[in-house]
This record gives sequence, C-alpha cells and structure tokens, in this order.
Amino acid sequence: MILSRETPVVGPKAAAALQAFLDAPRPPQQMPDQTKIETMIARLAMATKERQTTLEEAHERLDLYWRVLRNVPLTDLRAAFDDLLRTCTFMPTPAEVLKACEARTARREFVVSRAKHLLWKHHTEWRPPVDADLVTRDELERIKAKVAAQLRA
Repeated sequence: MILSRETPVVGPKAAAALQAFLDAPRPPQQMPDQTKIETMIARLAMATKERQTTLEEAHERLDLYWRVLRNVPLTDLRAAFDDLLRTCTFMPTPAEVLKACEARTARREFVVSRAKHLLWKHHTEWRPPVDADLVTRDELERIKAKVAAQLRA
C-alpha cells in the first residue's frame, strides 16, 4: 500500500497500522567515520577496474570521497555500496556514489511521507459505511415514488 501509486482512502485498521509505523522509534542515523568510508572505497576499488595511482593520489582520492560522503547516513551508504559492488565495472566517481546514496535516502523518506499522506487522507475523507437498515421500507417506497415522478416530469 505504501509503495503503490494509488491513493486509496484507508479504513481504520490500515490507518492504525500506518500510525503504528509512524510512531515506531526510528534508529538514530549514524554517520560514517573516515575509516568506514575508506574501507568501503578500498573494497569497491578491489572489485572494479581501477587505473594505477601513486600513493599520494590514492590518499587524495580517499580524502575526496570522505569529503563528499561524510554527511550520508551509514545505512544508506552501506546499501549504496552493496548496489555499486553488484553493478559497477569501473570505479565510480564520488558524485556517482553520492547519487546512489541519495536514491536510498529518497526511498526511505518517501515511505514515511507516503504513510503520513495516507493517514491524513483517512482522517479527512474516510466515512464509516452507512447501515442499510437506517431507511425504513415505507421511507424507501416514498423516495422511489418521488424519484420516479421526477424522472417522468
């Protein structure tokens, strides 16, 4: 339901599940330290084709990756690196790694936003089903006769 493109008006049970999802504590977004980023970059470099660099260039490159990626939550960074390990044949640039991370972050934020939207829609548009027994048979016959008279006119 959350990842669907449809925007249904959800009932009370689904609304309660959405509220529970939104109320659940979110783990704090741990930020990576430089060592973690360097380890991920080194593994990615081993798994992809990489041109030979001097030690000084390699240190500078690691510093560039660190500067670009240090503000990305660690969970998104790890997931993006896993995706890149499966898909890249050449070493991605810092911008390409950041783009992969942003896709993960955007998806996580979309799910929360979508849950909020569906819950809002429930609160503003959901109405309990009407009980069919609220209209007596006599009232129903009068309504039918009135509608039939209007259609003939």
